[in-house]
Amino acid sequence: MKSITSLEKDVTNEVKEFERQVQLVKDGTGNNKDLYDQESYARAAASEANSLIWDLQIPSNLPKDVKKDLENALASARDVYLVRGLAMESTIKSIENPKDMSLQFEFQRYNKTVDNDVSIITSSIIAAGQKLKLTPDEINALLH
Repeated sequence: MKSITSLEKDVTNEVKEFERQVQLVKDGTGNNKDLYDQESYARAAASEANSLIWDLQIPSNLPKDVKKDLENALASARDVYLVRGLAMESTIKSIENPKDMSLQFEFQRYNKTVDNDVSIITSSIIAAGQKLKLTPDEINALLH
């Protein structure tokens, strides 16, 4: 079984390739089949990571404030993969319907949500690590 860090790298790479395929289609040098295939690969990677995240359990013997920080991080992590899928879906729709500007705004909104969730994950893990008196290097290892 892959680690969540490894899966996140896979998701990030697949999403970046999806974004590259989007740009190729917009430039007129790509094709929709490759774009749809890449969306499928990215969604599969995100689904695998999401499944692992849903299986994570926060140890019950942690202090309440640390558990709360980790619960916030876990809730946001669960949202990230769902919202990434919605962002890719809205991107596909915006390519299929280029005159519908609401789709572009929808995509931007999803990306802001992902950015916000990633920020919550990071700050919650840092807060939990500090409360557990982890060193900066130990906290950094948790984030990467």
